Amino acid sequence: MDIDVFQLPGILRRRIRYVVATAAACLLLGMVFIVTQTSLYSATSQILLDPQKLPAVGGTVADGQSPTQVQQDIDSQIYVMQSQEVLAEAVRKLGLEKDPYLLGQPGLLSRLFGKPQASPTQAQTIAAAGALYKQVTVARAEQSLVFDITVKHSDAARSAEIANTIATIYLDKANRSRSENTLKASMSLQVQAEDLRKQLLETEDKIEKFRIENGLISTGEQGLVSDQQLQDVSQQLVTARTTLEQQETNYNQVKDLTMADIEAGAIPEALQFTSVTAMRTRYAAMLDRQVELQTQLGSLHPQLQTARSQVAGMKQQVEAELRRVQASIRNNYERAKSNVAALQSRFDALKNRNGENGDARTRLRQLESEAAAIQGVYKSFLTRAEELGRQQEMSIGNSRIISRATPPTRTSRLSAPLVLVASLLFGVAAGSVLAVLRDLLGGQVSSQRQVAERLGMPVVARIAALKFEKPARRRKMPDFIGRYLDARTPDQSGDVREMGMLRVSYLLSDALAEQTPATVLFISPGGERSDPSMVAEISVALSATGAAVQFAPGTVRPHRKRQAHTRPIGLLGQGGVTARSEASASGLDFLDLQSLDFAGSAKIASIRSGTPRISTTGWTRQIDYTLIDACGTDAGQHLPVLLKSASAILVVVRLGQTSGRDLAELSAMLAPWKERMLGGIVIG
Repeated sequence: MDIDVFQLPGILRRRIRYVVATAAACLLLGMVFIVTQTSLYSATSQILLDPQKLPAVGGTVADGQSPTQVQQDIDSQIYVMQSQEVLAEAVRKLGLEKDPYLLGQPGLLSRLFGKPQASPTQAQTIAAAGALYKQVTVARAEQSLVFDITVKHSDAARSAEIANTIATIYLDKANRSRSENTLKASMSLQVQAEDLRKQLLETEDKIEKFRIENGLISTGEQGLVSDQQLQDVSQQLVTARTTLEQQETNYNQVKDLTMADIEAGAIPEALQFTSVTAMRTRYAAMLDRQVELQTQLGSLHPQLQTARSQVAGMKQQVEAELRRVQASIRNNYERAKSNVAALQSRFDALKNRNGENGDARTRLRQLESEAAAIQGVYKSFLTRAEELGRQQEMSIGNSRIISRATPPTRTSRLSAPLVLVASLLFGVAAGSVLAVLRDLLGGQVSSQRQVAERLGMPVVARIAALKFEKPARRRKMPDFIGRYLDARTPDQSGDVREMGMLRVSYLLSDALAEQTPATVLFISPGGERSDPSMVAEISVALSATGAAVQFAPGTVRPHRKRQAHTRPIGLLGQGGVTARSEASASGLDFLDLQSLDFAGSAKIASIRSGTPRISTTGWTRQIDYTLIDACGTDAGQHLPVLLKSASAILVVVRLGQTSGRDLAELSAMLAPWKERMLGGIVIG
């Protein structure tokens, strides 16, 4: 069922009780919240981070790290500051295991009969850390290196103390981690430098022995052209072999690497600066999150199932990335081998061309080049190892607390007027939604378009609904008119209502002008009493046009007596005329029929302010129109007879009350009389 936006005011008017009730309930909940809410204080400590990392080789900070990796490392510090390790240490340091705000007050029985514990248990520490995690918020100030650590607590001084403690603990752990990483890198470089030193000594020994055995004497720095060519190729070959060794080392490190090794943290140096490291960090974080959810929520909680799905997906991504990196390193290794083979082939060709003596000189220069290469790497390692040693001795980190938290003076308690206004607005909005949903789910017809679609006929008029009031002008009308108009009067849409009546009367005059005398049947879906006075008012309006109108209010005579009798209308009883011939001829003699005659003005204004002039000398005119009200009246029980006698049929529908199903069923029932249907009349 579709609802037009222009229908919403009407729906809300009909369902105003939903809006009022929901708004009152939300307002009451807002009052309860205001009374029961706890005053909280928020204290913030600010940290300035130093994003520098110590590269394994080289002298600049950015070596081996892309800007994206640097940003990821900076963003990940938010999770480090909120990690259980940091929060648990803060809990132990401040003794928050029994904090009443974090863990709640113990019950009366526990305070009376419980045994005090000598020292907090590990479970209490973990529980307090978990509760503290919910009260700690870490945020990065836009794209800067400043992080705000905000802690909420019912005690202002305690909130500032916790925030400063967390900041201090994080910085201490960061410095210790930096020192440990520096020490590990320094030791690794020293071991590799010692290996290079041994290689350099061995190479130098080989060079000296080769000189003595072959009697080679240096002729200067440049030497022969052939020697220069051999020297260049030799240098390229040495570089290629060094690259090959590095690639081979990398390949040997990663070729047998599996996901189990990644999960165990056994990531070789060749993968330190690849995406596998970052993905492994995210994977570990997801595993921690899964364990945390399983501990807090249970193994069947939907969030835990989602976390497991995410862990499995991340594991597949890590495995795929690991295979990609392994393939890339293997390709690099194969290219290095091919490069070495090509250079070696060229070198052999030059060597054969230079002859036997040239072979000796080439070999000598090759050995010298190897020694120089090893010596260069050896010096680089020594330099870097010395730098790391000096960095370990002095603190060079720039991370520090730039603003310590102070006890706040203002509480974060929500403003009572703001809560009440928000509750009221939310209640009105929720009530409006409920009203619309009730209208949708109820299946009532709410627009003229729906009436036309389900009826298959146009809406000929829309008549305003009535309010229950006692109008003064109704007391001047004949008794039966006042009785059938239900002593009601239109609301502010009275002019619209009477215009609708007039429109229906002119429609009947035009449509049935060639069929008089004509019988007009008014019927409503589901037998509902849509508007008890509508047919009577249409009869008055039609009579005001000068037509002779006979009105059947829908009552049936007892035992369906078909005497030639009609009830007089008002003063008509003093010299009235019957409608026996018309009722008998149409088969409607079982209905209670009333005859109307408005002599005088045919203007519709006479219906509002004028008094109908009823003939008292008799009525000799032939009946032009007979209007039958079968909308929820006794006449509705005789629909087959009425439909057979009807010259025109009008369906009366009340918006917001008539069921769409009833309207569809009535439309299907009236299908054989489709040609007699003039359309629908909408009330509302």
